[in-house]
Amino acid sequence: MDNLLPADLIANGAVPQTTLIMILMLPVIGTILGISKHVIGFKSLGLYAPIILTYAYFELGLSSGQDNWFQQFWYGVKVGLILTLIVFITSYFAHIVTKAIRLHYFPKIALVLTAVAASVYLLIILADLTDKNTFLSTGFLPIILIATVSEQFVGVLAQKNLKTAASLTFSTILVAIFAFSLVIYNDFQDLIINRPYLLLITLVLNVAVGKFTGLRISEYMRFKDILNKK
Repeated sequence: MDNLLPADLIANGAVPQTTLIMILMLPVIGTILGISKHVIGFKSLGLYAPIILTYAYFELGLSSGQDNWFQQFWYGVKVGLILTLIVFITSYFAHIVTKAIRLHYFPKIALVLTAVAASVYLLIILADLTDKNTFLSTGFLPIILIATVSEQFVGVLAQKNLKTAASLTFSTILVAIFAFSLVIYNDFQDLIINRPYLLLITLVLNVAVGKFTGLRISEYMRFKDILNKK
């Protein structure tokens, strides 16, 4: 039974440590998203987008080649934000063009992804011309993960407006950065790997958050004047 523990699987070489961390952190990230939405009041581009961005930033942080938590975090955020902004800005302009020619949804998203791929490719060319190794050494997975989030962004643009899409994107990035800062923290990783039973706490938290019916923190701030009068 002891051989089934994450620490033993890593020690035996059965599973890479990064793979186990990404699996075990999924309920942690999900719990953070639940608390941020139903307790704090942060809205996001659904559940998929912040999870994907968290893992993309995590991969970028690991690719920095640094052992220090802050250096990994800073590298992941720095490169991740640049790629995220490029993807969303390109998606916006691609949405404007495809909206004018009235296309079905899947072909439209395919064209948006084509524009995103072209913009990232131009970034790589620019990095090569200026000898910036940051983007040249970035693996394909974080780029693909960030690019796929453009679908959620375009979906909100089609149904709402740029202001709403930008607001949701901003809060999504904030939640993803907070989750990433926890996931990349070495001491927290060691804690989960050595004591995976602690993940049971997420079950309790999610049940509590799922039954929470009070005002969110953002609503307390929004209606502060009314509540003070009462």
